[in-house]
Amino acid sequence: MSRLLGPKGCYIASSKDLKKEKLMLKKVLFAVAICGLAAGVALPVQPAQAAKAAKAAAAAPLTCKEAAKLKFPGDLKARHAYKHECKVAFRAQHKAAKAA
Repeated sequence: MSRLLGPKGCYIASSKDLKKEKLMLKKVLFAVAICGLAAGVALPVQPAQAAKAAKAAAAAPLTCKEAAKLKFPGDLKARHAYKHECKVAFRAQHKAAKAA
């Protein structure tokens, strides 16, 4: 790793140093390219799956049981009462729709 002092007081790298720097630059660029490809493959997959799940959730209405779990996650008695009221309301609405 010998360096020569140039005319303006700056060091001039030898040809060995330049070869090592070029080799290192190639390795770094290769690693960046591989990481970019891996990221490009991985990223589009996740949002596509999330969009599918969101569409499926939006298309299917909540059942009374699911709605009760969301509204009362820790209270079993309140959940049971809410589920019962929900079923009664659903049946009444369904009956009214059939009559009309």
